[in-house]
Amino acid sequence: MILKSNGSILAAAALFGGVMAAATAVHASPIGVQFKETGNGDTVELNNSVATTGPVQNLTAGYGSYAQNNWNEVAGSGSSSYTSANPIALAGTTITLSISNAHKFNQANGVESVNNGGAGSSASPTANEELLSGGLENDSGGTPTTIEFQNVAAGTYNLVLYTAFQGNGSYAGAVGFSVNGGPDTYIVEQDGAAFYPNDTFVTNPTTNVADLSTSSVSNYLLFNNVSPLNGNITISYGKYASGTVANDGNGNAVDAVQLSSVPEPAPLALLALGGLGLLLLRRKIRASA
Repeated sequence: MILKSNGSILAAAALFGGVMAAATAVHASPIGVQFKETGNGDTVELNNSVATTGPVQNLTAGYGSYAQNNWNEVAGSGSSSYTSANPIALAGTTITLSISNAHKFNQANGVESVNNGGAGSSASPTANEELLSGGLENDSGGTPTTIEFQNVAAGTYNLVLYTAFQGNGSYAGAVGFSVNGGPDTYIVEQDGAAFYPNDTFVTNPTTNVADLSTSSVSNYLLFNNVSPLNGNITISYGKYASGTVANDGNGNAVDAVQLSSVPEPAPLALLALGGLGLLLLRRKIRASA
C-alpha cells in the first residue's frame, strides 16, 4: 500500500511540475541595454554591467516580469551622432550591439533627477524613472534609426522596447517600429513627464498608422517570438504623422531595450511525459498486485 501511494504521489508531482513549468516559463533572464544621457546630474544610477557616470545602487527596473538589474549602460551626450557605430560588447554575453543613424541621446522630460531641474523631476527617482531618463533619438523621419543585436544564437526571443521621450505635451509624436525588416508596429510615445509620478507602463500599439491617436500613447512595446536572421536581431524606427498625432519636433527615441530567450518547449514536454509514464507504471503495478 505504501509503494502504491508513493507511486501515485510521484506521478502526480511529476505531472503537476510539468504543467506548472509550462504555465510559468515565459522567458529567461533578459539582456538589458539602457541609453543614458551623460552629464545630466543624476544622483542615482541603475545597477549597470558597465562603467557608469555616477554612484551605482542595486536597483531593479523594467516592465513586469522582465524587470532586471545589471543593465548595460550606453551613454552619450546631446551632441552624440551615429552613422554607423562600432559593435558594443554586452557584459556577460558574446552578443554585441550596433547603432546606426541615431541623432543623439536626450533626456526624457521630467524623468531625470531633481538635480537636472526638469519640470516634474523627482528628488528620489524610482528605478523605472531612471530607466527612462535618456533616449536614442531618431528625428530625421526619412532615415530610420537601427539598433542591432549581433551574434545572437539561434532560437526564439522576446524583445521589449522602452519608448518614453521628451515632448511638448502628453505625448511626443508617432513612431513606427520594425523588427528584422517586418511590418511596422505604430505607437504614440508617452512624454516622460507623464510617466512621473505614476511610474506605470502602458502599451497600445497598432499595425495601421491611420489608427494612431492620442489613445495609442505607449511607453513600451513588446515583440514576442522573434528569431535572429543571420545571427542578428535588428530594430528600426522612425517618425510618422497621422491625423491629430504630430510628427513631434523633438524626435522619437528608444530609452532602453531588452532581449530574452524563450525556453524551448521540449524539456517541459518530456517532464510531463515522464509523469505520465510513472502514472501508467503505477496502474500496471496495481493491476498485477
